[in-house]
Amino acid sequence: DVKANDQGSVETVVTDANVYSANGIIYINGNNEIATVYNMQGAVVATIEVDGNATVAPATSGIYLVRCGNSVSKVAVQK
Repeated sequence: DVKANDQGSVETVVTDANVYSANGIIYINGNNEIATVYNMQGAVVATIEVDGNATVAPATSGIYLVRCGNSVSKVAVQK
């Protein structure tokens, strides 16, 4: 289940990694696996190997899903 608070911000669904966005970049910390970033249309934006820390800079603002192993996080990116 995805939950949103009254202000419309997005919360993490399930996570073993710390995933967040700031300044138009998605940060993935603390997970030594493959991370796949999807846009809301389901297209793969990036697939990267996370070795403790990684960043992804999507081309546009929007909501993205980040999958690391069995973990999925939903983040909002503002450019």
